[in-house]
Amino acid sequence: MNSQSLLDDRSKMPPENSRPPTTTETELHEAPGKSISSRAVFAGVALVAIVLAALFVASLIPRLRQTQKLDAAADEATHSAPRVIVATARKAPAVSERTLPGNSQAYREAALYARTTGYLKQWHVDIGDRVELGQLIAEIAAPDLDDQLAQAQANLEQARATLKLDEANAELANTTMARYLATEKQNVGAVAQLLIDQQQATVQTSKASVVAAQASVGVNEATVQMYTDLQSYEKIVAPFAGVITARNVDPGALVTADNPSATRELFHLMQTDPVRVFVDVPQTYSTSIKIGETADIYRTEDPSNVFHGKVTHTANAIDPNTRTLLTQIDVPNPDDALRPGMYLQVTFKTNQSSHL
Repeated sequence: MNSQSLLDDRSKMPPENSRPPTTTETELHEAPGKSISSRAVFAGVALVAIVLAALFVASLIPRLRQTQKLDAAADEATHSAPRVIVATARKAPAVSERTLPGNSQAYREAALYARTTGYLKQWHVDIGDRVELGQLIAEIAAPDLDDQLAQAQANLEQARATLKLDEANAELANTTMARYLATEKQNVGAVAQLLIDQQQATVQTSKASVVAAQASVGVNEATVQMYTDLQSYEKIVAPFAGVITARNVDPGALVTADNPSATRELFHLMQTDPVRVFVDVPQTYSTSIKIGETADIYRTEDPSNVFHGKVTHTANAIDPNTRTLLTQIDVPNPDDALRPGMYLQVTFKTNQSSHL
């Protein structure tokens, strides 16, 4: 192909500016709004990617810094000298204190039951009343017991009368025997031997009757004393000074004697001055507890009100179940500020020099 042909062919091709438009150009020319929407989507995706990258970098940098700090601390701990805890030695206080829980109990207490069957005639005290030793608390009406006592007294009088009669008969028998012997001595054969033998038997019988009568008197005296004692139980008196903490009967109620397992106590009496406080001291401190040492007692709700007591008794043996030493402290309680059954705190004060 020659040059002239090529020129002719090029002349036949359409000019570059006059080429037909592409599909994209046609769409952009025909829909300019659609092109702007696509650009916004691309920009949003790019922004999200940038934010995620920034968050990743922000979270990664603190971790790297923390790792560097840990590595530095580990390296310092590995190459630094070991640390030791030291304390300044000082003299221990002369008196050591330790506080333990305790329980208060009445110094003495008694459940009062009836020893005589009957009906409650009257009671003279109620709960909360204070009584003295021997004070009358209540009375029981037992007319059948009074009748038995009267009968026993009558039997005693009868036995005493019988004793007097037997003693008189014995004296008569002795006198008769003495006369028989005197007559026989003055005149042999004046008294038949049979009469002398019979009189000797009578003397022995009279002596035996006297002995039996004396025993009968003793038996009746014991019976009278028994009913007298039972009659005295019609009056219930205080065995010691204290306060009445329970009353379970009213006038007219039937009370039965000698059956405490089936009947309720009539009254309950407690002596509250002093009170006894019992503490279970752990084995660790048990050897430092000494009889006579002082202790401070207070209630948890009122720690400023402190009572002072002394250790009076210990079990002197460790309980194998709890590994504790039972310790008793007597605390004066004239104002009844401490009540039996209270939960208390007990502070022991031990002189260290005495245990060196």
